[in-house]
Formats: sequence, structure tokens, C-alpha cells
Amino acid sequence: DRYEQASTYHQLGIVAQEQRQWEQAEQHYQQALHIYIEFGDRYEQASTYHQLGMVAQEQRQWEQAEQHYQQALQIKIEFDDRYSQASTYHNLGAVEQAQRQWEQARKYLLQALEIFLEANDEHNAMIALRSLARLWRSGGDASLPGAVAKLIGGSPEQVQELFRGATEAEEDTE
Repeated sequence: DRYEQASTYHQLGIVAQEQRQWEQAEQHYQQALHIYIEFGDRYEQASTYHQLGMVAQEQRQWEQAEQHYQQALQIKIEFDDRYSQASTYHNLGAVEQAQRQWEQARKYLLQALEIFLEANDEHNAMIALRSLARLWRSGGDASLPGAVAKLIGGSPEQVQELFRGATEAEEDTE
């Protein structure tokens, strides 16, 4: 059945992506996307657009990555899939940060953190916090600890300490 091929293509894309075979991954995702569009399955398109964004991001194709993530986000918002929006916001934040677009990166990363906290997803909330710590370190946004403090229920000073710990731990592993 043609529709079931889309899932297979998507899975093949994941395998190629894990093997860092970017062109092959993109081809498989595009094939899956074409079938999902053909069958009008908007919800599945979101996941495929997200994966295409990841492939472009890995290749530092920032504009392409942002386009794919924005398409994924639009569909996730359309379906009110708030939790899955968080990973797309997080990746958009990373793309913006890589391009030194500090304000936009801040907006996306704070949105991701807020959703992860709402979902009680401590693991991904910590990942978002580490991303925000890197943003704070590289972007020099003095108001960022205050914005994070409002979300996690702490003080800006506590968040600064958390950020310092996160960035120092990363420096130790580099």
C-alpha cells in the first residue's frame, strides 16, 4: 500500500541520518513527505519536516533548517500538539543561536523550556536550560536569568549559578 511506504521512507531517512548520510536521508524524507502530502496527512508531515530540519541543521544549512522547522511548527500548532512543539522550538533556538540571532534564539529556547516544564519533562527541560546557559554565555543577555527564573520559580541569582555550572561542566568535557 502506497501510504504505508511513507512510514518506511521516514524510517529509512532516520537510519541514513544516524549514519550521517545527509543526501540519502533527505531523499527518503522527501519521498515520505510527498506521500503524506498526496494522502493529505498533515500531522505526519510535521514529523518529516522536523527531520528535514535536523538534516539541514547538521549540514549548517541554516535557512533551509529554519524553513523546515517553521513548517513543522505550523502544523504542530494547527493540531494543538503543544508538547511536540517544544522540540521544534528548541531546534529553532539552536539554529538562531548558530547564526548569532540572540533575541530570536532566546524567544524559541524560553518557549521550549516553558513547554517542557508544563509537561514535567525534567530531562528535556535540563537540555533546554543548558542551551539557554550557552546562549547566556555567548549572547551576553543580562536579562535572561530573570526570564528563566520566572519559569522555574527561582531567583535570577540562582539561575546565573545554574548557568555557570552548566557552562563550566561543558567546558570540562570539551
